[in-house]
Amino acid sequence: MQRPDWERTQRFGILKELVLEQERDVLRQRADDLEQQNTCLHSQLATLSKDVVELQKAITSDIPDMTVQTSDNKSTEELWEIIRYVRREKDILVTKMEVTESEAERFKNRSSFLEKQLDETRTCLEEERTRNHSSVLSLEQHQELLKQVEESQ
Repeated sequence: MQRPDWERTQRFGILKELVLEQERDVLRQRADDLEQQNTCLHSQLATLSKDVVELQKAITSDIPDMTVQTSDNKSTEELWEIIRYVRREKDILVTKMEVTESEAERFKNRSSFLEKQLDETRTCLEEERTRNHSSVLSLEQHQELLKQVEESQ
């Protein structure tokens, strides 16, 4: 691989890694926000449940007020639906974050591999240059010896 191509690949890898890290941070922030919302919803649900229990205790008549129970049940169901939605969103974001982290790790590994490969290629190039230089020197020495032999004859 030519040096400009490798450098371009390395820059691309570094940029991709930065983008993935930013994306991971955004996903973490979103997961934290969802966690806070989830906590808030749990506290609201607990408060609502407590209110329902108190309301049921407060009803002393033999005929319960069905409209109050229906309204409370509907509110409770809505809160449970919101909680389920927030949990699903949190799970999705956690999964996306894990995928992003593994992708970032893969790019780091690829970058390390390419750096090792570049170092090996440079070493091989230097060895080849040394061999070529040695070959040129020995060829020059051989020609010089031939000239000396011809002159001595």
